[in-house]
Amino acid sequence: MAETIVTKRCNKCKEIKHLLDFPKDKRNLDNRAGICKLCQKPYHKKYKQSDKYKISQKKYRQTSAYKHSIAKYRQSDKGKATIKQLNQTKKAKATRSNISRRYRLRHPEKGKAKDAVHHAIEEGHLKPATHYCCIYCDKQASQYHHYMGYDPIHWLRVVPLCRVCHRIIHNLPVSVP
Repeated sequence: MAETIVTKRCNKCKEIKHLLDFPKDKRNLDNRAGICKLCQKPYHKKYKQSDKYKISQKKYRQTSAYKHSIAKYRQSDKGKATIKQLNQTKKAKATRSNISRRYRLRHPEKGKAKDAVHHAIEEGHLKPATHYCCIYCDKQASQYHHYMGYDPIHWLRVVPLCRVCHRIIHNLPVSVP
């Protein structure tokens, strides 16, 4: 009866180590690499800092398989809990605040138009968008769209839209909920 091999000699440091100290490699008879994990660490660290690795990661992130796996994770309970936890950090809140502030500085007319709609809703001159259906897809509306522009005379000329249709109109990427 053949004995199972539980140790192996590293080709780099020449030490005899347990078989589990070697990464898996199906090309070898024992299904383990010739160099131990400890000796491979500097090579992996150097590779992850290289441009070649960054390019390969960028290409992988553009594949549909990656995007599908991310969408599936975000829909899972674990993914939702992680996202919720990350969104509550001080850094995330500060980032959202900075993005909003920078956007309002770049587009002051849009901010003023949005504020005018908000005040009209608070004063009762305009019902919230959630009271209406989207004019394009008949789903429940969640936002108003300034279809005539952001000039002061058009501030309250708005139509109710759902989030997806609003993003499509503004040519923004539609996120998967």
